[in-house]
This record gives sequence, C-alpha cells and structure tokens, in this order.
Amino acid sequence: MDYIQVLHRQGAKAHAHFGWLVYIGTLNIILGILAVAFTGLSTLFAMLYLGWLLIFSGVASIYFAYRVRHLEGHWSFLILGLLTLVCGGFLLVNPQNDAVVFTLVVAILMFTSGLFSILSAFFTDAPHKGWVITNGVISIFCAIIIYNTWPFSGTWVPGTFLGVYLIFHGATQVRVGNAGQRFFSKKDKDKAKK
Repeated sequence: MDYIQVLHRQGAKAHAHFGWLVYIGTLNIILGILAVAFTGLSTLFAMLYLGWLLIFSGVASIYFAYRVRHLEGHWSFLILGLLTLVCGGFLLVNPQNDAVVFTLVVAILMFTSGLFSILSAFFTDAPHKGWVITNGVISIFCAIIIYNTWPFSGTWVPGTFLGVYLIFHGATQVRVGNAGQRFFSKKDKDKAKK
C-alpha cells in the first residue's frame, strides 16, 4: 500500500494531508532544480547518500543474519550484509572517483535495458509496442552520450539523475495533492448539499 491509499483511507481528514503533499512536492521540485543546477555538489551528495544507504542496509542484513542464526542459509545473509557494508564504506571513502565508475555502470545498464526493450517489443503484439521501442531508443541514445563523454560524465550524471528524479517525483506529489484536495473538498460540498 502506498501513501496515496493511506491518505484516501483517512476520509475527510485527508484534505489537510493532501495539502502537505503539495508542499512536500514543491520542496522536491525546488531541490531537484538545485540538484540539476549544481550537478557537482548533487553528485557528491548522491554518492554519499548511496554509501550510507548501503552501510545501513549491510548492518540490517548482518543483524538479520544474527537473528536467524539457528536457520540454515543464514550465512548467505551474513556474507551479503558484509559485502554491502564494505561497498558502502568504499563509496564514502572516495565518492568522486566512485561516481565515475557508477556512471559507467549506469551507461551499460541503460544500453542493455534499451536493447532488450527494443528486442522484446519485436516479439510481442502489445498495443503499447511503439512506446516500448521509443523508450529503448532513448535509453540507448542516453547511454551513448554518457559513454562518449565518460569519465567527465561521472561528475554530472548522478547529480543530474537525482535532480530529474526529484523534479518528476515532486511534480507527481503536487499533482496528486491537488487532485486529492479537490476530491475531498467536492465530497464535503456534496455532503453539505444533502
């Protein structure tokens, strides 16, 4: 269940909460614009965030492995947790250089994903086939641009991706928040008429 469903279940009280969603979405849009404007700083922030996220995930996996130590296979959780913890530590040690490697991995992932999207579209009769092919072509095109400017692209790609994500996520939150406010204010007016 996502936060939109949770808000809808609150009924009339949700009107005020949808207003907060608009404010949070607006803040995300502003942060996204700043991230795109200052890509070097946002790239550093994105890599540090990813490093800490991996560290917390690794600690959680190690703790889970300890909690289920009496079960078979708990070693896999322990090993995965240790690897995740080490990877997070490496990201925190030198985030600028890691951003360059991360960008190359992202370019390879985008190229591969785009190629498989195009190939899969030719083997299906889905009505949205054109969109899948378009998405694949755009992914390949972006991957080529990132790869052709690599390693320099490592200084701006993670920050730009973070900024674009924040802008679109924030725009979605604002749109959903406005729609939720209109829905519940209309519902309240309909109740008043009765």
